[in-house]
Amino acid sequence: PGSKRYADHAAAVIADLTGPPPGAATPGAGGAADAAARRPAPVSPGNAAYVEAQTMRDRGHVEEAILRFKQAFAADPRHWAARTALAELLLKVRRDEEAITVLRATVDKNPNYALAWYDLAFALRSRSQYAAAVDAYDHYIKLRPEDPDPYYGMGRSLQHLGRAAEARRAYETYLSLEKRPSEQRWVESATTQLKTLAASGK
Repeated sequence: PGSKRYADHAAAVIADLTGPPPGAATPGAGGAADAAARRPAPVSPGNAAYVEAQTMRDRGHVEEAILRFKQAFAADPRHWAARTALAELLLKVRRDEEAITVLRATVDKNPNYALAWYDLAFALRSRSQYAAAVDAYDHYIKLRPEDPDPYYGMGRSLQHLGRAAEARRAYETYLSLEKRPSEQRWVESATTQLKTLAASGK
């Protein structure tokens, strides 16, 4: 359950990468147009490099994986999964600024790609860029308002900015949405932060 967000995004990426191009014929059009609509959707030219990159990453070959991820979206600029996977790998090896650059480019090209906004918010918060993190979390929340995860990060960022009332609302929203047993430690943390805000009178 804790990975549902990523599963949902993966499904969206697959649909995006394998769907018919804009203006393609639709089923029921009849004749040649109908036959064209039944043809297999084209495979992304970046997929081979993307699969290789994942293999390299899983084997611990970081630099080779980074290169392959870059090759994947060089071959297909719409390969959003390759872009976010690269950014997540860069974050894992503490190359945060590079990750932020990749993620900013991704949301510039596709502002509706929610996972990139979430990863960008996390990266910015990790670098103590709290105002920018709040903006990124806000973009993600507009796309996925029922996902509890961003509200916790939003609360922490707002708290660092001294925006206590907004932080409190973010934590309360997180607690109202979070039902996964696996996330209990974050529930406890959010509860603690709310008590801290209450004790400070903010």
